[in-house]
Formats: sequence, C-alpha cells, structure tokens
Amino acid sequence: MRQTKRMQIMAFSLLMLSPLIASSAGSSANQQAPEDWQQLERRINTLERKLSKNNKKLKIDGFISAAYARSDDSSITENWGGITEKNNFGALSNIGVQMSFSPNPRTSITTQFVARSEEEWHMEAEWAYIAFKASNQLTFRLGRQKAPLYLLSEYIEVGYANPWIYAPDEVYGITGDSTYNGINMLYKIPMGNWDTSLQAMWGSNAFSHPIVGDVSLDDLVSLSITTRNEYITYRLGYTLVTGNIPGLDMPLPTIANTPIVAGDTLSFLDLESDISYLSAGAIFDNGQWLLMGEFAQLELKGWFTDTSGVYLMMGYRFGKIMPHFTAAKMEVQDQGARNIGTITSGNTILIPPGEQVGAIADSFLVQNQSTYTLGLRYEILPAVSAKVEISHITDFNGSIGQFSASQPPTGDSVNIVKFSMDSVF
Repeated sequence: MRQTKRMQIMAFSLLMLSPLIASSAGSSANQQAPEDWQQLERRINTLERKLSKNNKKLKIDGFISAAYARSDDSSITENWGGITEKNNFGALSNIGVQMSFSPNPRTSITTQFVARSEEEWHMEAEWAYIAFKASNQLTFRLGRQKAPLYLLSEYIEVGYANPWIYAPDEVYGITGDSTYNGINMLYKIPMGNWDTSLQAMWGSNAFSHPIVGDVSLDDLVSLSITTRNEYITYRLGYTLVTGNIPGLDMPLPTIANTPIVAGDTLSFLDLESDISYLSAGAIFDNGQWLLMGEFAQLELKGWFTDTSGVYLMMGYRFGKIMPHFTAAKMEVQDQGARNIGTITSGNTILIPPGEQVGAIADSFLVQNQSTYTLGLRYEILPAVSAKVEISHITDFNGSIGQFSASQPPTGDSVNIVKFSMDSVF
C-alpha cells in the first residue's frame, strides 16, 4: 500500500516537474542527471512527510442504525418516521459521518453529516464548527452544533452510544430540533474526584415543527453545568429563547351542539414569544447497573402548549446482555389556555366563547401520554449491538399524545415493537 502510494506521488511529481527537468537538461550540459533525480527524491520525501503529518491530524468516525418498527394501531406517530400498524424497515434508521481536523494543537475543525430514513435519506450537516482551545480549561466553538439541552445532546444521533433504540420522546421530543448556529463556551473545573464543566451558548435556529410548521428562534441563550465522577453524572440546564411561532390554521370536523361543521377552520395568529426550557438529569453507571433519569419543562406565551416531561430508566448488565425498563410521562401544564382564536366558516368569522375555543384547540394540540418500555440490548461484537424493545403508550387523557392529529390513536393505548442494529466505525 505504501509502495503504491509512493509511486503515485512520484508520477504526479514527475508530471509537474518535467518541464523544469527538460529545460534544465537542454540548457546546461554541465548539469548531471543524478543531481536532478536527487533533487526530485528530496521533494518527494518532503511531500510524503507533509501528507503523513496531515493524515495524523485528520480523524474520521461514523455510525449507523438500521431499524424495524410496527404498532398495533392505525394511528401514525408524530416522530420516528411515522410508525403505523404496517411493517416499517426505515423508521428510526440513520447513518452519520464525523470528520475532525486539527491544524495545530489548539485548533480543530469538526463536521458531522447525518442522513435519516424519515427525511428520505437527505444528508444534513448537524455539526460544522471550528473550536479554539484558549487554555487547558477554556474552549470556544463557533458554527453549527447541538444545543446543550439534554444529558445525551452530544451523541443523541448515535444509536450505539444510547441504551435505547431511541431516547424517550416524553423528554427528547418536547423541543423539536436542537441544532443551532452560534458560539459555545466550555469551561472545565477539576474538583478532586469530580470533573465539572460550565457551558454557555448564544445563537439562533430555524426548523420545521410537525405541528406548527416553520419556526424561527432568535437570541437563543443557554447555560448548563455538568459534573461527573467515575460512576455518576449530574446535569442542570436553562435555555431562554426569543422565537417567532407561525400562525396555525386547523381544519375542524363537525362538532355537536355548536355551529361548527366539517370544513370550518380554527385559526391562531403569529406570535413573538419568550420561550424557556429547564432541564435536569442524572446517570449512575458502575459497569453493571445503569440508572438514568431526566426532567424537562417547556414554557412559552400564546397558543402553543406549556409541556413537562420526565423519564426513569433502569438496566442491569449480564455480560453482553442488558435488559432494561423505562417509564416516561409527558403532560401539558396549561390545558384550556388556548382561548383566543377565530373560527372561519365559509366567508363568516365566528368568535366562540374562549372556553370552547380552548377545548377545541386542546383536542388537536395537547400531547399527554405515558410510555412504558421493556428492552434488551446485546453486544454482538465490539462496536456492534442489537436491540429489541416493546413500548406501551397510554394515558392520553383525551389528547392525541405524540401522534399525528390527522390519524390519532383509536383506543386507550398503542403498543409498538422495535428492533435495531447499531454500530460505530
């Protein structure tokens, strides 16, 4: 391999230097051919050293998840690529490549491209930033990166790095896209057996939400603190955003005892709102027991819902096998608060009583649910794992849960079976 590479470099160098060699040979009979070849050899050696040095500075990693999922209900999940009662071999599947280059010990450039089945395998840049290490404790990152909203923010896309096939939606599905463009500061504080880091970020983001459509977030500011020792990790974070939530037009069905008929539309105006997001979590992992818990709360003004979510996970490793159980709950905190809206019937604008508008809006927007997941993870080979899970989703409390408003659950619960193969390379 090295010999082939060397021959390619020599051929390229000969091509580039041939005019010089020919001119030198024709104009000076006193110049000796061996000297030309020695000069060429030195240039090739220099080029080889530079290539070898740059190769050591470049690091390429990747990950892949190939999954299967199916539910026992005709409803369609809002996330996960739309899981239904039909076999779905693309849901929860993704592939990513991460490249890091360090031109010097204090500077690094990182990109991560991810393609997901639910997005028709369109490649998207999740990370694209340059990092500067100001000191052993202080690092700045500028560019596109993940907002530090969760315990698993840095590697949420990497299925192999997580115990589940996908992290609980009751917490990780509250905010939507957590990618942003901006600046991040990380300050590390060694404290005896504990490593503590403070993280601050400022930036902006724009993404498409499954319910409200295009969302623009400006002046996104986040602060978090993480501390860990050999077995335990604690994290606390708070994020404040000024965001533009677009207006919403919802087609309505016929509603008994009201003038509302199928085809009428419930509308809410655009709103500019301050959005706050509070999160806290902990992990205990001693090599056998794995315990995880996380809480999140989203609050904002206007017609969008204030939501809180929590999960608790427990797993135990028997060699290469880890069975685990997770209980998660998601609940809207301001049910009935969406009472300022209009209903359009043909060319007529109706303004029903506020409590009636709130009740109608809640039937489309409120997402209450509890999920109980029993899973098994098996380490097939180093860097390759297989997972199987069954999730029981219930406690909708009259809402649509995290399912599509166009096709909500038909009963009191939905069961979903999932299987995946995950690897890193």
